[in-house]
Amino acid sequence: MNKAILNLISPLAYLAFLIISFTKLTTPAIAESLIFTTTNFPPFSIEGKQNEEKPGFIVELVTEAFHRHGHKVEFRFLPTERAQRLARSGNVTGSFRSTKPKKDKEIFIYSKPFSNLSASFFTLDNYIGPELFDLEDARDIRLAAPLGTPLETILTKLNIPHTTVRSEEFGLRLLLGQRVDAFLSYTLSTEWIYQRLQTDTALREMYAEEIALYPFYLAIHKNQENAHDLMNQFDKSISIMKRDGSYHNILISYVNYLKP
Repeated sequence: MNKAILNLISPLAYLAFLIISFTKLTTPAIAESLIFTTTNFPPFSIEGKQNEEKPGFIVELVTEAFHRHGHKVEFRFLPTERAQRLARSGNVTGSFRSTKPKKDKEIFIYSKPFSNLSASFFTLDNYIGPELFDLEDARDIRLAAPLGTPLETILTKLNIPHTTVRSEEFGLRLLLGQRVDAFLSYTLSTEWIYQRLQTDTALREMYAEEIALYPFYLAIHKNQENAHDLMNQFDKSISIMKRDGSYHNILISYVNYLKP
């Protein structure tokens, strides 16, 4: 090859190398998705066929909160124990939960509470019996509660007679069929299922003041890059969403509240 051409190619090749290197340095890397584990717990998080283009109240909140800071979010639906185990492993960003176990405080950074899991007594609208403002008020009625939940644990500890049911839907069907007088269950979840049953039978809802609210937290594994920054972004977004109305709009898109 002609020596003059070789001399020309070398500077051009070097220039091309500089341009490519500069481009790599100045082009933002495509951010990887934040991945959180969860369980199927409508309407907070909804998996598979139940989804119907509505992924769940908590799922939408978390997605929107991080989207405002340019992050993509994915969710992995797993049974409760597997979801918690995967979150603890650090192979995903984290999870959201309603408890802060002592054994996990060294593993996760927790958000400020951003929602609550409350419980209520549900009865038929024509219910005749004691007002259910206290758990003791339910001692002499036919009561049902979901199996394997803190609600069942409380009733058992207080030795209050009750029937356990495998799901909120089954409990509601017992109530609608007048096989129990009241159903003690998680408020938002039960309201959502009632709405989907499309029944004309009206219900009443009575809140038991002594039943503690279970706050929802987002948990991010401390080994995650920029874990503290991510959590600050999340808390900030939720605060803004509550002020600008988007938090409320997401909530009411899932549940039309029952007759008080």
